[in-house]
Amino acid sequence: DTWSYDIEANEWTEVAPVTSPAARFSYGMDNAGDGLVVTGGTLVSGGGSAGQSDTWHFNADDMDWVQSMNNGMPPARHDAAVAGFDGGIFSYGGIDDVQDTVGGLFIYDAGTETWVEVAVPEPGARFAAAAAFDDVGVVTLSGGFDGSQEPGPLGSAFDFALATSIIT
Repeated sequence: DTWSYDIEANEWTEVAPVTSPAARFSYGMDNAGDGLVVTGGTLVSGGGSAGQSDTWHFNADDMDWVQSMNNGMPPARHDAAVAGFDGGIFSYGGIDDVQDTVGGLFIYDAGTETWVEVAVPEPGARFAAAAAFDDVGVVTLSGGFDGSQEPGPLGSAFDFALATSIIT
C-alpha cells in the first residue's frame, strides 16, 4: 500500500499508483531530496528470504512509483542502515542472500539513478543499525548487531563526511 499524509489536514489518504514495488520487509526508505526512495528488503518476513537489490522512487507530483535502473548495486540485502540526504541515499551493511551479516557502504545519486560503492575500512559487518543525515554533510551510523554469537547491540557510532568520503 502507498499512503500520503497531509500535514495541514492531519489526514492520511491511500494512493493508487499505477506501478509500485512488491510488498517487502526490512527495507530501507528515506527522502532523497525530491522524493522517497525505497531499496532492498525481503519479500517474506523473518529470515530465509532472499534480499532484494532493486531501487524505487516515489514521485509525489505524479503519485506513482518508478523503478530505478540502478546498475546492479547495492547487492541484494536487507536490514541495511539507510539515510537520505539532498539528492541521495546512504546505505550501509545489512544481511546478504546467504544470511551473512555484511559491511559495505553504497551511495545512491537520485539524479543519475546510480549507486557507487565507497571503500571504507570501518565499521565492519553490521545489520539493523541506524543512520541519520545532519543537514550539513555528515551521515552518522550507530548501533546494530555484528552477527556474532555475542548477545546485545553494538555501542559504536561512526560519522561519514559526504564531501570527502571519509568515515571516522
